Amino acid sequence: KELGKSVLDRMTAIAKIRQQLEEHSIEIPLHIFGSLDTITTPLYYISGADIFDGLSWLRFVFDDGQTHYINTYGPEKFGIHENSDGVWIRSVYQNYNYFGRLKINLEHYQSTGDFTKLGVKSEFFQSAFNDLNEKMGGVL
Repeated sequence: KELGKSVLDRMTAIAKIRQQLEEHSIEIPLHIFGSLDTITTPLYYISGADIFDGLSWLRFVFDDGQTHYINTYGPEKFGIHENSDGVWIRSVYQNYNYFGRLKINLEHYQSTGDFTKLGVKSEFFQSAFNDLNEKMGGVL
């Protein structure tokens, strides 16, 4: 959140940092803390960030591009008789698998530039990238 007040402001800051690093031939990864989720991770990745971490994956369940609160998703997905510990363990496992797939999807996007590789929210991500590119003067 230190990079700007809106997600677009943060995406722009990341893109500017990435541009400056590339202009000076500095090859280091950009690490963004607090963005390990279904929306900001791809947005910041297409802006130029490389490494993501955060704690939201312990509080929420990620499923097919959606983010759900564990305490409400768990009973519906795993059944109302599943105990809270079981829901949490299954949710963490599901998130781990989700991030494995997201990594592959981001790599496919990186190698092809094809936003459809980013899954069900690909149109949203492409639109966000277009807004970023416009804000950056069309240089991306």
